[in-house]
Amino acid sequence: MSFHPETAYNGGRETEPYGPSPEEIKYRQSPETAETRRMTEKQAEGHIKSIIR
Repeated sequence: MSFHPETAYNGGRETEPYGPSPEEIKYRQSPETAETRRMTEKQAEGHIKSIIR
């Protein structure tokens, strides 16, 4: 069995050896996703602070 360094980090999926798919990149870059993530981070932060208090 041969070792392919370029596919090792993502579990060796031969379909996309060089990183995320175009759809995944589009999803990450969409402003809606970024905004949702920002809101979720704020909510999580508040939740953590309430636990600590």
